Amino acid sequence: MVKINFKSKILVLLKIFKYLLSAKYILRKPVRSKVLIFRGDGRNAIIFIDYLDWDDVQFLQQLDVEINFYILFRSLLYSQNYYQEYVDFVNPRLLLTFIDNSITFLKLKVQKESCKISIQNGYRSTLNDLYANLPKAKSADLSLDYAFCMNKYVADRLNKYIECESIVIGSFISNKSDVYFKNKNNNIAFISTFRVNYLNPEKEITASLTWGEYIRNEKKFLRWFFGYLIRTGLKLDIIGSSEVDHELEVLFYKELASGFQFNYIKRDSTRPTYELIDKAAAIVCIDSTLGYEALSRGAKVAMFSGIRGKKNQLESRQFGWPGPNSKKGAFWTNSIDQKDWKKTVEYVLKIKIDDWSIAHTNLIKDVMERDFGNDKFLTLMKKMKFKTSSTSN
Repeated sequence: MVKINFKSKILVLLKIFKYLLSAKYILRKPVRSKVLIFRGDGRNAIIFIDYLDWDDVQFLQQLDVEINFYILFRSLLYSQNYYQEYVDFVNPRLLLTFIDNSITFLKLKVQKESCKISIQNGYRSTLNDLYANLPKAKSADLSLDYAFCMNKYVADRLNKYIECESIVIGSFISNKSDVYFKNKNNNIAFISTFRVNYLNPEKEITASLTWGEYIRNEKKFLRWFFGYLIRTGLKLDIIGSSEVDHELEVLFYKELASGFQFNYIKRDSTRPTYELIDKAAAIVCIDSTLGYEALSRGAKVAMFSGIRGKKNQLESRQFGWPGPNSKKGAFWTNSIDQKDWKKTVEYVLKIKIDDWSIAHTNLIKDVMERDFGNDKFLTLMKKMKFKTSSTSN
């Protein structure tokens, strides 16, 4: 007879009730499949369409997106985590995710003959992110067979917490896209990192850090940067970050721009993001993953990731973390001195692209590799005898 802990069930039910308000309901049993993609909603699933036979793939959605009532009933009946119950029922040969910073995924178990793979989707830090959560988890609870990482330093750091084979490939999404270097324009592109919480300065990120503190130096930099553009007559494209709050994002920059007229390019499913950064004359960013991707694609990029502050939790936002890079370089700086900002921006503007490639190829590989076409991923899939998409090489 199954013993039920009613107190824990009540807590679980209250949590599920919140999900019920927004989720899609599924009544049928999940389909057993060879490949199960964890949190397979939106781009987290579609990025794999060129690499896997879609007939072999099913998707495990996040609970606030989709709830399978058959699995929900089983998980309550057997006092098991919903996601684990889903994995056990589908019993895939491959459990795959693009949400590499999910502790929930890392705690999921698969059968001995199955394989579990994560792919890094963004630059990581210790600020409410993977490397803040990993030290709190018991290593015995975590498992992974392969981790596709953006650079060798991330791979090494991950292996301190999880025993797995780490494969360095850079950005999986960027690797899918050709480099568009023809017909460069004369505009500078600024890669936005805007979040709605930028407008809530008193709101806490952690107990010792507010959003106001987090963006204080970023706002100082932007005021200086807009002034620099006014003085030099350069044109600016702002590559938007927000997927929905476009008007608020524009307002944030307008309030800092002192009347400077910029071209805002909103983020949506039709925006040719990589083509935009490839064709820009130069790129400026704070600490966006897209900035690192631009570097790996050969673009000239000025980065100011270390200007956010010196608190321990912000050190992991510095350029190239967790690599051993210095606080200043030819195209990046952690300094909040305007002379250093000017020097960094002008270096990137003035250097010729051929000279840039010669001077910085090895360093850029250290912070963001590039495995065009994701050949390493495809090689592993073929080694494991998974059918790949007919559109892949």
